[in-house]
Amino acid sequence: MAERLKVSKGWLSKMIKVANIPDAVIAAFASPADVQLKPAYALAQVLDDKAMAKAIESTGARSRTRADGAAGSRCSPYPAADVLRRLLGTPNDPGTTVSQFTWTTPHGRPALSIQSSNRQGVTIRLHAGSGAVTEELVEALREALQHLEAQGRGLQR
Repeated sequence: MAERLKVSKGWLSKMIKVANIPDAVIAAFASPADVQLKPAYALAQVLDDKAMAKAIESTGARSRTRADGAAGSRCSPYPAADVLRRLLGTPNDPGTTVSQFTWTTPHGRPALSIQSSNRQGVTIRLHAGSGAVTEELVEALREALQHLEAQGRGLQR
C-alpha cells in the first residue's frame, strides 16, 4: 500500500494510526479536516493508554459542547491547535492519575517536571535557566522516578 501511495511505510503507519482516532475525539474539532497528520499522531499515540483514551474522549465531548455553544453565540469555534493542546493536556481518570511532579531549586525555579507517563514511557522535562547543576538534576530524576513508582506508574509496570 505504501508503495502504491508513494509514501514510506512509516508515514503509512502514522496515517493508519491517526485514522483510528475515535469519532468522539474527532468531533471535538470544528471539522475533521482540522485533524492534520503530524500533530494528530501524538494524540493517537496517547490514545493507546486506555485510561487516557477514556479521559480524552470525555474532554473531547465537553470541548465540542462548548464549541457548539460558542457557534450558537456567533463566536468562532476553537482553533485546531487549541483543541489538540486541550486534549493532550487531559489528565488521566482519578484512579490512575499521575499527580504533578515538579522539582524546584532552592531558589524556587522549576528544574525538572514529569510531562506524561504512559505505556510507551515517561516524558520528563528539564527546564532551562533553573540554575540546577548536574548532581541536583540527577537527584531530581531519582525523586521523579520514585514518585512514579509510588503511584504504580513507573517504568517497570
